[in-house]
Amino acid sequence: MKRWSLTMSGEHLEQGETSLTASHGLTSLPYGGWVGMVRKNALEGEPVLGRFLLYLCIMEGRLTGLLSIRCELKEDLARKYGHIGYGVRTSERGKGYGTLMLGHALSVCREKGMTEVILGC
Repeated sequence: MKRWSLTMSGEHLEQGETSLTASHGLTSLPYGGWVGMVRKNALEGEPVLGRFLLYLCIMEGRLTGLLSIRCELKEDLARKYGHIGYGVRTSERGKGYGTLMLGHALSVCREKGMTEVILGC
């Protein structure tokens, strides 16, 4: 029997997945601290990854996916992590949300002047 009240991270754990792609510590930080860190990383950057953007995909009032765009990666890190990373809630996979997030990410990358990107998924 499915429990629809599970959080996105709860669904991942229930399915045996040990990490939440593109979450940047969502499951290990208090929510307020996580929001502060995401904001700081977008404005000031992080020592290794530089500045990056994190988008929440919310459908019908429910967190459906996470999308990370890392625009300032050095080449070696781009090959390791990719410029774009995203994850979709396990119960929402196969519904096209990943495709929508990727399309948005590519649009943002174009706006930032990027002509080549590496996708991590």
